[in-house]
Amino acid sequence: MRRVSLVNSVVTRLAAGFCLGGVVLSLCLGVLEYRQSTRRAGDSTAPHMALVAHQLQDEIKPLIATVELDAIQTALQKATHDQRIMAARYTAPHGDQVTAGNWPTDTKVHLWKLGISTAEAHSVDLTRPTVLSSPFLVNEQTHTISVVVNGPHVLRETRQELVQELVTQWLLLGVLTLAGLIALRSWFSGPLGRIARLARDDATANAFNQAGVEIGGEFGDLASAVGRMLRRIDEVTDQLRQREQAFGNLFEFAPAAIICVGPDGRICEANRRAADLFAVNDASQLLGVPILDYIAEHDRSPFRHRIDRLTVDDVTSCDLQMLVNEATISVAMEMASVQDEQGNLIQVRISLVDVTESKWLMAKLDEHQRLLDLVINHMSDAILLIDDKQNIVTANTRLCRMLNAKSEALVGTRYSPAEFWARLEPLDPTAMERRVEQLLAQGEVGGQAQFDTRDGSFRFEVIPVCDEMDKPIAQLWVVQEITAQVRGRRVMEQQTAQLRAMRQLGRKL
Repeated sequence: MRRVSLVNSVVTRLAAGFCLGGVVLSLCLGVLEYRQSTRRAGDSTAPHMALVAHQLQDEIKPLIATVELDAIQTALQKATHDQRIMAARYTAPHGDQVTAGNWPTDTKVHLWKLGISTAEAHSVDLTRPTVLSSPFLVNEQTHTISVVVNGPHVLRETRQELVQELVTQWLLLGVLTLAGLIALRSWFSGPLGRIARLARDDATANAFNQAGVEIGGEFGDLASAVGRMLRRIDEVTDQLRQREQAFGNLFEFAPAAIICVGPDGRICEANRRAADLFAVNDASQLLGVPILDYIAEHDRSPFRHRIDRLTVDDVTSCDLQMLVNEATISVAMEMASVQDEQGNLIQVRISLVDVTESKWLMAKLDEHQRLLDLVINHMSDAILLIDDKQNIVTANTRLCRMLNAKSEALVGTRYSPAEFWARLEPLDPTAMERRVEQLLAQGEVGGQAQFDTRDGSFRFEVIPVCDEMDKPIAQLWVVQEITAQVRGRRVMEQQTAQLRAMRQLGRKL
């Protein structure tokens, strides 16, 4: 079995998935933490700067009365020691200003003015400097303390802190991922690796079942399922092997001769019966021989026509004459097509049965049947043959003439004695019907009967026909017209009665 590469390994994919998921998760958490840190930095900077401005107010108020500008400058310089404050400025009511630090000259500076009585807390925009203006009253005059908040510096510090936190998180996440991979290897890689080794070694179904029992859990179910699948495959393989062997034995030991003919018209397969039919020592001697070499010249065209018919019909049959060892034999062929997946004819399987002797026997039987029919049809008595299923087998010409019917209309029909002999118009139909039914019932012993009809008198004789085991298989009904004999006997009886009467009259006289 082909070994799985490291890139295609399930464990590698899971590990890569863990790492990629951790990286994506940490990036998402970093972005979220950055936004929250920026928001918190902006929210915390605003009240702190407001508190610084009020502290400056408290420090500068005593200095305003003495007008000590150097002291005011020193107080403002202390405020700028905080890196979040770029500059500080004091503005007197008459417009004089004292500035400490680098006051921004950029017009894109946000101005935030605090109330006199309250220190409002708002969020500072950290993307640009913000001027925090805090007015206050001294001796009913408005003085102003302005502080420039360095928003980009605060944002840089926030980013640095965030990077340190992310590094700590990634380190912790890496440790957790390593621990997860170690646990994955002990829990997942071991059972899966064992199943993969069994698959690479082409293990048997019993080995997979044993592994399923030992591993347990979902991987045990997987191994057991693979074992069951392999067992079913082995069973199907055994069945296919047995069927193939059975088909091979059926082809080789078939009671009929079977050959296979390829597209080039040459024999490609043959069984032992075919070797006997073609009078060769071994079936291998027939391989590669053109089949047309064995077919008589006048039957080659019908044979080709039957082959062409296989493109339409799957099976076809014909009777041909073949030449075997300079002798002509009659063969009955059954042809079946063998097609590929596209439906193209690739082989023709031919079953051959030698019917030479059968045809000779059939010809002899036809000759005997013809002679028998000739004898039966020229008999003076009417003959009717009925099989054991009460069907009419044959009726001769005398009987057909007597009943005024045709032989074709009688043969094969159901024999009903009452209806059949009613055509003779008996003088006592009831007695005749009862008697012929009785003769039909006692077919094993036969019997005789005599009936008078409108046209004359007839003698019926039923003779049982038995097989070799003396089992009755048919009844032969022989009908003989005895009208002249009956009339002669009746005339003689009348003359005898008249002579007896004359003798009695003579004695009396």
